[in-house]
Amino acid sequence: MENWFGSIINDRFTLFSTSHTLMIILYFIVLMVLFFHYKKITASSHFSNVLRWTLAGFLLLSETTYQVWMAVNDIWRLEYSMPLHICSLAGMLAIIALTTRNKNIIIFTYFLGFLPAGLTIITPELAFDYPHYRYWQFFLHHIVLSCSSFYLVLTSRVNITLKTALSAFGVLLFYALVVGAFINPVLGGNYLFLSASPANDTIINFLGSGIFYIVNLVIVGFFVFLLSFGVFKLAARR
Repeated sequence: MENWFGSIINDRFTLFSTSHTLMIILYFIVLMVLFFHYKKITASSHFSNVLRWTLAGFLLLSETTYQVWMAVNDIWRLEYSMPLHICSLAGMLAIIALTTRNKNIIIFTYFLGFLPAGLTIITPELAFDYPHYRYWQFFLHHIVLSCSSFYLVLTSRVNITLKTALSAFGVLLFYALVVGAFINPVLGGNYLFLSASPANDTIINFLGSGIFYIVNLVIVGFFVFLLSFGVFKLAARR
C-alpha cells in the first residue's frame, strides 16, 4: 500500500508502452460507446441522472484524492499543486456542468475538457507507471473528463457556433494572461506550462522556446478549439 500510494517511482512511465496503449484503447472505446449509444443511455431519465452524478462524483473524488496524495507524501507545493492547469479547471467545471446542466458551463467545459484531456491521454505528463495510484488517477480522471465533456454536449440542447468557440477561446486567453502575468511570476510556478514546457515528452515539447513557444502554444490552443468545434458539428449533423 505504501508503494502504491507513495511518492517513490518504482516503475517509470514510458510513452506508448503496453500500460499506456491499453489506456488509450480504453479511452476510445468509451468515447465510441457514448457516441453511438448516447440516445439509449439517456432514454431513461433515472439512469441518465445516476450517470451524471456518478461522473461528477468520480471527478470530485479523483481531484480530492490527488490533493491528499500530494499532501500525505509531502510533495504538495503552492507553485505547482493547485488545480489551475487546464484539465484541473475543466474537471471542476465538469462537476458543475454535470450537476447543474447549465448550458454556458457545458459549452465551456466541452472546449476545455474534451480534446485537451484526450490529447493529454495520448501524450501524458506522468512519471508513475502501472500499478501506482497516480497512474490510475491520471488516466481515469482524464478519460472521465473528456468523455463527460463530450457526453454533456451530446445530451444537452446546446448550440455551439464558431462565435461561441471564439468567445470560449477568448476567455481561455484571458485566464492564461492572468496566470502567466501574475500567478506564475509570484509563485515561481509553471501553471498552464506558460513558463516552460513539461518535463516529460508531450506535444508541447515541440513548440520551441522563448516567445516562439508562447506564440505556438496559442496557435495550438486555437487549433484545438477549432477542431473541437468541427467535432461538434459532425456529431450534430449525425
